[in-house]
Amino acid sequence: MMAALVSGAVWAEVYSQNAVGYVRIEVPAGGLDMVSTPFLNIDGTDQTLGEIFPDVPDLSLVFVYDAEDTQQYKGYRFFEGAGWFDPDDDFAPADDVVIPRGQGVWFRNAAATDFVNFIMGEVPGVTAFPEENITIFPGLNMITVAYPVEIDLEKLTEQLESTDLDMIFKWNAEGGSYIAARYFEGAGWFDPDNDFEPSTITIAPGQAVWYRSGADVPISWTNEPGYDWPQN
Repeated sequence: MMAALVSGAVWAEVYSQNAVGYVRIEVPAGGLDMVSTPFLNIDGTDQTLGEIFPDVPDLSLVFVYDAEDTQQYKGYRFFEGAGWFDPDDDFAPADDVVIPRGQGVWFRNAAATDFVNFIMGEVPGVTAFPEENITIFPGLNMITVAYPVEIDLEKLTEQLESTDLDMIFKWNAEGGSYIAARYFEGAGWFDPDNDFEPSTITIAPGQAVWYRSGADVPISWTNEPGYDWPQN
């Protein structure tokens, strides 16, 4: 199911001035990648499809995975000069579809050339947003960090009570395959494709990964900022 969508992207640093930041992503011609936003609107609300991807190549697509109910993708298509629409709902406008922090999506670049997108917004302040509780459902979830910071799986373990043999899959754009990590209770995350050496996977702002939970009930990832500014 995960392999049904292949992708590639070039990731850059996150830049911030005052409390505003942006992430630069580059998606190759005709390619897909797992992307996300770590930012908010200036009023503290989550960003929407039209705010994260305001001007993309004509006929590009976004796929949102529903981990809670259907375990299926919901797709949205972009029409140049008009915005995002829902092809499963008589092409109803979809610019206002909310993509919350902590959730990743697939973005498909429909252009014949590489596409660069800048995801911009307000950096979540540590006073108003001291943590973000991200629900992880049994099975597959497309998740990401809810703040503009990069974390490794050791930090993830401090914030999430994983179940023995849980797995993470991160897309490797250069190799055209996933990099996997498996969790062993009491020991941490290890690379099953590299003699079970400790995993070196990181999750950067703007990226997303698959998390496969073996728990019988939803669990919560209490994601924390990792910075002490801005104070808003």
